[in-house]
Amino acid sequence: MHFWAAAIGSLPALLLCISGLILVFEDELQAFEERAYSNVEAEERPLPIGELLSEVQENTGAEPTYIALPSKPTQAALVGTEDRRYHFVNPYSGKINKSTEAPAIAMRAVRVFHTSFFMGRFGTWIGIISSLFLISLCLTGCYLFLKRRISLVRKFRIKWSSPARRHYDLHAVSGFVTAIPILLIALSGALIGLGAPWRDAILFLTGSEWKPRPKLQTPVERAQWNFNYEELLQIADAAAPADMYVESIILPRKTEDPIALRFLYPWATRPASWAFINPSNGTLIEFHHHWDFEAGHLIHRLNRGFHSGEIYTEAMRWLWFRLMIIPFLLAYTGYQQWRRKRSIRASRNHPSRTLSQ
Repeated sequence: MHFWAAAIGSLPALLLCISGLILVFEDELQAFEERAYSNVEAEERPLPIGELLSEVQENTGAEPTYIALPSKPTQAALVGTEDRRYHFVNPYSGKINKSTEAPAIAMRAVRVFHTSFFMGRFGTWIGIISSLFLISLCLTGCYLFLKRRISLVRKFRIKWSSPARRHYDLHAVSGFVTAIPILLIALSGALIGLGAPWRDAILFLTGSEWKPRPKLQTPVERAQWNFNYEELLQIADAAAPADMYVESIILPRKTEDPIALRFLYPWATRPASWAFINPSNGTLIEFHHHWDFEAGHLIHRLNRGFHSGEIYTEAMRWLWFRLMIIPFLLAYTGYQQWRRKRSIRASRNHPSRTLSQ
């Protein structure tokens, strides 16, 4: 089982590790890719959000639907418009530095490759199956490590002087030490790949209900909007925990949808909480904080945060980065062992050996 799981699942699993190594530092690499047009000179006071969006609408002829607020004074705002384009905008002047159909194309490609190998849902299933093979490798490898009838101290000893023994010991020790975290990473990734079936299953098992986004009781046309963006931020900040900040504002495209504000922790890369505001009067409808969600919803979100390495701040990201290197060591040492065994079998079956016998 250990051999065939490695023979079948190693290549896609290693490809997932390569893309996972890159995605561990997705934010930093995305900022580097966008540095030419996402960096601006800091000035004393940025434009009000409403004026900034008006400038974008006037220059593009398309209505804004989304704005990611700058997290630092030297960062441009990212504005999405109804024509499905994104614009990097200087928050002090309203000037558009660059317009594109998709920001950070290279990192976007890495993420699509990691989730589907550029093959849609079929590629996602390849990733799920390869994750299951990786889980099998972890379990069977731990069994093979523990079944050796030697003392525990000797099991963890690496004999560096012998090349053949060195490959075996490195494979066994490094595999056993990292088996549990790699197994959990593979399992969480497979569950994310399952998508809605996994979400529905965990909600059913925990007796939880999915908390939907609220809808407006009375539909509001865009001409009826009556609010001030800075007041929206004040209202949302008052409802949120002190250590969170507004990451972006999503404007409604449908008349029954409210304005949505996404909140982040300073160490996170994905929204943890949401505020929903009525666009006709700027009043807060609901605030969805992730710790207030039911168990099934919370487990679903924590599973994604665990897989990405973001829930335990910077230290966990570096730990995940180091763990993703281990499978390459295991693949190399495992291949060397297989190659050595093949050479031994070949020498035993060589015609000259048969004639001499």
